[in-house]
Amino acid sequence: MLFRSLSRLLDEDVSGAAAFVEAWAASQPLDATGRLALGTLRLFQHRYEEAAAALEGVLTPQHDPMGLLRIARNAAAREKDLARAESDHFVVTYPKGKDEVLVPYLLDTLEAQRAALAQDLGVAPPGKVRVEILSATTDLARLSTLTEAEIRGSGTIALCKYNKLMLVSPKALVTGYDWLDTAAHEYVHYAVALKAGPRAPIWLHEGVAKWWESRWRG
Repeated sequence: MLFRSLSRLLDEDVSGAAAFVEAWAASQPLDATGRLALGTLRLFQHRYEEAAAALEGVLTPQHDPMGLLRIARNAAAREKDLARAESDHFVVTYPKGKDEVLVPYLLDTLEAQRAALAQDLGVAPPGKVRVEILSATTDLARLSTLTEAEIRGSGTIALCKYNKLMLVSPKALVTGYDWLDTAAHEYVHYAVALKAGPRAPIWLHEGVAKWWESRWRG
């Protein structure tokens, strides 16, 4: 059951795994698999320092096949330098400074996209969805399993992963990019994952996200 819960976490089903993982970790605090599951849960809950502390007991930089410990440590290190803003259904963290100007537009766009997808797909995530604005594509590499070379080669500028949306600031590119449609695109991925779980193949994910990415415009 614990391995199944860990698998559900890696499939982005945080709510489906949280209760069992919490109970197991409380009853078996020294169990290595339980600590791995708890650290993974904390990563997906964006409690990064706790995630790193739990994972350090079972992973090392040399043995971290999914990059969980590395990602948790990197996320915890940058968290103290971030500002935070919220709307009814979203929480945005962003680097202090120029990126603050993006936040009201981002929140308005995501709220509109959420309302549209609730109407079209019947998906309305409970709680508040976390969105992280990143300073550069190097941050995207530090907070995911993608390498900098893979990001440059694919042109990846945003991700929906670890129960959150990650979006590189448009000021990181010389000519900027359509960052609001990109944020809406990643939210579609979040909604589809919530609706269909791991059953939805990547081609379907991308097709639906591309089709609906401008839906927030009406």
